[in-house]
Amino acid sequence: MNIHDEALTALTRHLASEIDCLEQLLEILNLESVALRRLSLKDLDALAPRKEKAVSRQSIMARRRAELMAACSPDND
Repeated sequence: MNIHDEALTALTRHLASEIDCLEQLLEILNLESVALRRLSLKDLDALAPRKEKAVSRQSIMARRRAELMAACSPDND
């Protein structure tokens, strides 16, 4: 396997992980939406740390995705 193939394989694995992260964030946002409609401050408070962690993780993953995509660039040979 050459370097370009390895980079594409790493990007593919990363994207699968990023999809999982986004699905978790979507779940949290859906729960937050329900809590907002119910005006449940207790539920919103409980969701806040989970949301913060998920958003932070997604931010890190987005930066890593950019790095991996750059490694797949034809200019990176």
